Amino acid sequence: MDLAAVMRRARAYGKPVLVFVVPEDKGENWKRGERFGALLNHGSWDLFLDLALAELVCAKVSEVEAETKTNIDGEAFMLLIDQPPEEELMTRGNPKLEIRRVNPEFVDDLDRAASAGYEEYKKACQRSVINASLLLREELRSVGLSSSAGLRKWVEQAQRILTDKELRHVREYLARDAHIEPELFLKASALILAAAAIADDATEGERLRNLMRSIARENILKDPVAGSRWAQSSGCGVSVEGDPGSNWMVACGMGTVTPLSERFLYFYSQ
Repeated sequence: MDLAAVMRRARAYGKPVLVFVVPEDKGENWKRGERFGALLNHGSWDLFLDLALAELVCAKVSEVEAETKTNIDGEAFMLLIDQPPEEELMTRGNPKLEIRRVNPEFVDDLDRAASAGYEEYKKACQRSVINASLLLREELRSVGLSSSAGLRKWVEQAQRILTDKELRHVREYLARDAHIEPELFLKASALILAAAAIADDATEGERLRNLMRSIARENILKDPVAGSRWAQSSGCGVSVEGDPGSNWMVACGMGTVTPLSERFLYFYSQ
């Protein structure tokens, strides 16, 4: 699914789009893909509470500019596209969309750990990824994806866009009177996270958040973010998941892999 298709689906769901920015410089693609892979595979599971609120896609800044007919100044790690839902496009003509840059200030102090040996380096990498995911969560809140105001906005849009049948299923699920399919669970993510936030029973609120973490994480780690494929590195080779002909091997016999790079996003774009 390309950027245009993801933006259409987001409008239909009343959700924002979170773009995992693919560097224009192909030489930076591997490093960026490894960073995204590390965050998704090894970062804090709470990150998926934020990611569940948006439709995700990998794209270059130039592709976003072409699709949205805007100019984006400066570098970006991610882009949050807050666009009017489909119903507003139909009734208000062409209301303005907003694009906000997401640039967490990651700090990787791994050189000293690397000199202490592989096991110490591996532990340092794991700590680094957790800290990076927490910094990313703070940045996503600051740009309005998962802030209180942002959540209220996504809830209001979901209430207007979801069908009566879908809303009834969500209410029945929250009352523990019905099962809910994962697709609807994610489509109604704002409603469910809002319900978790105001739940009288703290245990019930945490149950809803745990389920959101689990379903969103499984959905992303099983099927890659649109515009990418999951790939794995063995240290001496790379294989793209689902593509048996993609194995690239170097018979060095000395490869090692840390949690920062063992499974990463492999980008494909124009």
